Amino acid sequence: MTSGWTILIAVRPDDDVSVADSSEESCPDKYWLDLMTDLALLERTYSEVFSGPGIEDRQTLSTDDISSIPPERISDLELIPSPCVSLLKLNTQAHDYAIAVRKGTASNDALPQQKPTYLMVTRLNCVVRTIEVEPQEYELLEHLMADIGLGEAIALVTDVTLTPHSLADEQDWTGRI
Repeated sequence: MTSGWTILIAVRPDDDVSVADSSEESCPDKYWLDLMTDLALLERTYSEVFSGPGIEDRQTLSTDDISSIPPERISDLELIPSPCVSLLKLNTQAHDYAIAVRKGTASNDALPQQKPTYLMVTRLNCVVRTIEVEPQEYELLEHLMADIGLGEAIALVTDVTLTPHSLADEQDWTGRI
């Protein structure tokens, strides 16, 4: 006998509605299905990030550490992601609503917008933080978390190749970290 819970979302009631037919009239509950699924996924992720291993007792790279790396070596970096980082793709902006609920400011008149949303959820000083990122940033983070080196990950996401010359053109790139 096993203990614990596993969330499986194998079939949704709207799975039989084709993409061309997925208008609000043909599937009026799609928004609610997306919102409830996103809220459940968020809560589970918050719990895992809060309860899982973190970096509170570890030394991490500082801006000075990163700026001391010779430009010709930047593309060779292989970053080790924090164990308390999770990436989420949602169909709604459920994270804004979840935060409003926690603060006691949520309203049925201000439900989250339905749109693809990309999140990084992490923990810093024992506080779970949710950071909305752009799709391209999300893709870069996915590659980095899959143990792909920085230069290769950037090349996979953009048409930019890191070179010492391109880094010299970027005067204060470490200030944005």
